Amino acid sequence: MEFFHLSNNSFQGELTSSICNATSLEFLSMSHNYFTRTIPYCISSSLQVLNLSHNKFICTIPHCIGNSSLAISVLDLQMNRFSGTIPQLFEKGNNLMTLNLDGNMLEGKNSGSYWRAWQIEGTQFSHNRLIGASPSSIGNLRNLESLDLSSNKLVENFPLKLASFDSLGFLNLSRNKLEGCVPMVSHFETLSSDSFKGNKGLHGFQLDTPCYITHEKSQPLLPSSDTGFFEFGWQPLLLGFICGASFGTSMFWV
Repeated sequence: MEFFHLSNNSFQGELTSSICNATSLEFLSMSHNYFTRTIPYCISSSLQVLNLSHNKFICTIPHCIGNSSLAISVLDLQMNRFSGTIPQLFEKGNNLMTLNLDGNMLEGKNSGSYWRAWQIEGTQFSHNRLIGASPSSIGNLRNLESLDLSSNKLVENFPLKLASFDSLGFLNLSRNKLEGCVPMVSHFETLSSDSFKGNKGLHGFQLDTPCYITHEKSQPLLPSSDTGFFEFGWQPLLLGFICGASFGTSMFWV
């Protein structure tokens, strides 16, 4: 069996471990049911699509999903009750393209091996308890089209590397604690204030708090007493002018 689809039913209870016998399974979808407890620790290594969203799974996301980390391209675990940190599932060279962990109780730093999924196109982590800053490796996700980190506890300056992602069509960083300025780039022009609201320290043209770039004040035309003017200052010139004027006056009367 390669395809198993039981979504949108009223199944409940624990997901049976007999699914472990389907060693050739490539597609598994059991979303929108009432499954509880944990995911079996034996997911097929040939699995490419796993959708267990909108259930009542609890505890931590099992590390055994890593058994299929090289093959899996779509992982959807949104709207469950997973807690703990995001496990280090994905090694370099994996095929992950879509990862959705929205609406759980995941916590800890916003880091993990999913940032090594360089082919990834969509990541959703909203409504969790992630903290900290986006890892520098986010700059490697050149195929990223959708990123949702809203309603977490991220604290950092706006991740400027996102400004270079021309493919990024959807971005939601709202309701965090981000600061800084949203860059004025073409693919951000279609984003509304909803993408950034709820970050008190964030500014940009999408918001009603524009960014101000400060420049150093220009030097005055006449330098101050401690500033060089033709290498030696303006006081000797003034003294010379006074002396010259006095000498000229004396010569006039002579």
